[in-house]
Amino acid sequence: MLLYALPSHSLVNRRMNLAPLKAHFQLDTRIDGWSTDNLPALEQGAQRYTHWQHHTQNIGLQPDEHLLPRIVCHCPEDLPAFMNHPTDQHAELKQQISALEPWDFWFQLSPGLTTNDNNVTRNRMVCRSHLISNTVAKLLGTRITQSTVLDMGCHSGFFSFDVASRGVQRVTGVELRDENIRQARFLQAHYQLPAIEFIQSDIMSWQPSGPFTAVMNLGLLYHVIDPITLVRKTYDWCTDFAVIDTVCHKEPVSAYIAAFNKDIARSGEGKYTAELHPTYRALIDTMHDAGFTDLIELIAGSGRIAGIYEKRTRRCIVGFKRPINEVLRDSGLT
Repeated sequence: MLLYALPSHSLVNRRMNLAPLKAHFQLDTRIDGWSTDNLPALEQGAQRYTHWQHHTQNIGLQPDEHLLPRIVCHCPEDLPAFMNHPTDQHAELKQQISALEPWDFWFQLSPGLTTNDNNVTRNRMVCRSHLISNTVAKLLGTRITQSTVLDMGCHSGFFSFDVASRGVQRVTGVELRDENIRQARFLQAHYQLPAIEFIQSDIMSWQPSGPFTAVMNLGLLYHVIDPITLVRKTYDWCTDFAVIDTVCHKEPVSAYIAAFNKDIARSGEGKYTAELHPTYRALIDTMHDAGFTDLIELIAGSGRIAGIYEKRTRRCIVGFKRPINEVLRDSGLT
């Protein structure tokens, strides 16, 4: 959805030589659209869309919709247990942290020793640990030690560590970028979590040897140009359920918003300079299209809530491949 923001008079002739066409065709060069003073240049797409969002918010067309039943999660202040790993090797670890910079994710390697001092990232990770990892562990229930989990686009391994430390039998983390894998393996050795395999590969071309009990598709869906295929892979590769956590636009339509000029040199981005970001309704429809029939949304309802969840600009949905009652029965929860 690329929204052109143009003045009412024609700008076409500023960009194209139309004289050869005028000799053979009748031309109409008037351009009409949602009006600001911007030219229709690709590099201004994000600015145009931001203006459009402000406009629609002001007239009440950016609602906080809730279209699914919700699990309301408490997100306390405490860090994930795996980060409370005391060590007296601070000097050596600081050197290794520095050698592996930059760090997009906040990790505490030991009390007083962290990968960066970004409190916004810290707050977000603490919230997501309780919202996502804790819920995955609860849904796996008594069979957690016999369960396998796939972490798609695992970056430097936060969720892989978080679920592995809760008792999952085996976690596989797949990540595109070599620098992120190096960070993940360094942290894995430090946290002493051997039940994780990190694989450097493009998740869109990678193939697993078999399915996983649960699949985590977290912060990945808005970094691709074929989100429908990615959600279908998420469905195909799980046996029980998957969690999709993603940026979601709030327009009350089932649509994908085009984003361009992404800086793919950053370790937290995908491999495409163009991306398709889902609306909330599109995420729900795409998960249903893939085959998930029972959908439950996870809501951070109290405690240390990250702003992205409070503002509903990020949504987290559990899709069940089997009926919920079967999954809960097998997990010893009924």
